[in-house]
Amino acid sequence: MFLLLLSISCAYAQQNTDPYPITGNLGLGTGTGKPTAAALEIAGGPSWTTATWRKSIRLRAGGAVRFINGGTSYFGIGSTTPDGLYFFSSTGDTSTSPISYRMALLANGNVGIGTITPTAQLDVHGNFRLGIGAGTGGTAYCIGFTRIGNPHLFGTTGEGLTLGGDVTGKDMVVLPNGNVGIGTVSPQAKLAVNGTVYARKIKVTQTAADWPDYVFAKDYKLPALYDVETFVNRHQHLPEMPSAAEVEKDGADLGEMNKKLLKKVEELTLYVIEMNKKHEALTEEVRQMKKQIKK
Repeated sequence: MFLLLLSISCAYAQQNTDPYPITGNLGLGTGTGKPTAAALEIAGGPSWTTATWRKSIRLRAGGAVRFINGGTSYFGIGSTTPDGLYFFSSTGDTSTSPISYRMALLANGNVGIGTITPTAQLDVHGNFRLGIGAGTGGTAYCIGFTRIGNPHLFGTTGEGLTLGGDVTGKDMVVLPNGNVGIGTVSPQAKLAVNGTVYARKIKVTQTAADWPDYVFAKDYKLPALYDVETFVNRHQHLPEMPSAAEVEKDGADLGEMNKKLLKKVEELTLYVIEMNKKHEALTEEVRQMKKQIKK
C-alpha cells in the first residue's frame, strides 16, 4: 500500500507544473505550463460581446490596481461607489498616501479629465492640446463635429486656424498674423469679409483734429465755386473725393469717406449761407429801387 501511494504521489508531482511558483511567470486558468508572454496571465474564457459579460478579474467597489514604476510617482486604476472607474496618481506607496484623481469614466459613459464629475461625454477641466497630423499647410490639428455636413475646426502651423461648415470647407480663417477672413482665405486686414454684413450699429473712431469742424473756423479758406466747377468738369468728381476707378481698385475707407462727405456738406452749408446773404442784399436793393420808382 505504501508503495502504491508513493507511486501515485510521484506521478502527480510529475504532472504538476507548479501553477503558483514563487519565482518566474504566473498563470491563472491557463492550463499546464508557465505563461511566457507576461509575469501574470489570466484566462478570461470566451470573448465578451455586447450581449454578454465575461470576467477575468473582478474588483469590488473600493478595489484598485496600483502600478509601481520604481520612481517617486505611482499610478493606479480603481472603482468606487457610486459606479465609476477612476485613474489616479500618488507620490507614495502606503495605505495612507494621498491620491490625486486624473481621469474618471462613469457608468453613463461620461469621461472626465481633471474632474471626477463629468457632465458631458467628454468633460475636460484645464487646457488640452490636440495631436499632430498631416496638413497641406504644415503640422495639422483638427476637431470634427459629428452632425449633418461634418463641420470642423482645423489648424496648421502654416495656415492658421480654419472653421468649415463641412469636411472641405474654409468658411472662416484666422491667419498666424492675426488677420481674420470670412468668405476669404487670404485676408489682408484684421477683418476681411467677402460678402454682405448685417449690423445694427458700426462705430468708426476718429480723432478730434481730423474731424472737419475746422471748416467753420474764421480763417478757413472756402474754395471758390468757379474752381469747384472747373475741377468737376475736368475730373467728373468732387475735389478731395476718390474717383469711381479708385474705389473699384482700392475700396473705400468708411471712416475717411464719412469725414470727407461731412466736410463737403459743411462747405455746401457755407456756400448756401453766402448765397442767402447775397439774395437778401439783392432783395433789399430791389425793394429800395421800387420804392424810388413809386415816388
